[in-house]
Amino acid sequence: MGSVGAMGEEALIERLARGLGAVQPPVEVGVGDDCAVLRLGDRTLLFATDTMVEGTHFTTDPTNPLTDLVAVGWRLGASNLSDLAAMGGRPLAAVISTALPAEWPVTWVEQAYEGLRKVGDRHGLPICGGDVVRINGPAALTLAVLGEVDGEPVLRSGGRPGDLIAVTGDLGASRACLRGVHDGSESRVALLRRGLWPMPRLEWGQALRGSASAMMDLSDGLATDLPRLARASGVGVLVREADLPVSDALVTVCGSREAAQREALIGGEDYELLVTLPKGSPLPEVPLSVIGELTAAPSQMEFVGANGEHRPLSEAGGWSHFGSAS
Repeated sequence: MGSVGAMGEEALIERLARGLGAVQPPVEVGVGDDCAVLRLGDRTLLFATDTMVEGTHFTTDPTNPLTDLVAVGWRLGASNLSDLAAMGGRPLAAVISTALPAEWPVTWVEQAYEGLRKVGDRHGLPICGGDVVRINGPAALTLAVLGEVDGEPVLRSGGRPGDLIAVTGDLGASRACLRGVHDGSESRVALLRRGLWPMPRLEWGQALRGSASAMMDLSDGLATDLPRLARASGVGVLVREADLPVSDALVTVCGSREAAQREALIGGEDYELLVTLPKGSPLPEVPLSVIGELTAAPSQMEFVGANGEHRPLSEAGGWSHFGSAS
């Protein structure tokens, strides 16, 4: 029996999903999308969860400029809200499970909860309870969120050959926030703010619900997440690296637009929305950048680099929980 590290995240999830069996009513969509979908009478509910682990998703090192426990709570809430946004939903309520080593200062826990309350207040997500347990290891915070969508949710599986691939906002800020020297420059501060305090795109997701053929949020990076959407839709992808949207701050820190767009291709935790749209359909009033097309060949998972060369997305890198992040 191999280890989970050797198996890898995608294969592990597929294996565990087979063991869980087929979903039964009221569940309509189970493993494989941003949220589970439940039908209860005339209501369509969304259910999602995310975890943040000390040492993997955040640091408590007081000498590290990325140490901000309030921001940890905000990011935990934002990551869950982003899953709802990816299906065109809105939040209803959440519960939190907190596993803490006994030596953790109480003020650290209070700061994380403060951040969670702040993101909840901002986006209408009440935290209505949870659980606290002791752990003999690094702290872990898990949030489970319940949401609702009017009409049909947008799934990952609705993309069709010829559909345009687009993303909201700009990409790469979070990865750049974690790299390099934080010298206090205006560009670094801007990236740090984007990385530590991401904004879930709830309003944009709701606006896209009537136009998008497929949608998901970008949590593990475009090069990792786009093939997931393509596999769910049974299509291939062709993305143009030169069309990836990047901020002026990222260009400044990276030294060139080409280097910034490489960060945008592989960077995770941007929590923007990845969208496919039928070609020729009117674009909704959402900040969108068209970056490629879906193709009829499911085996085609390619990007066109700055030099015009076609390369597999797998060569770009990206985040995997049981692999190495490039």
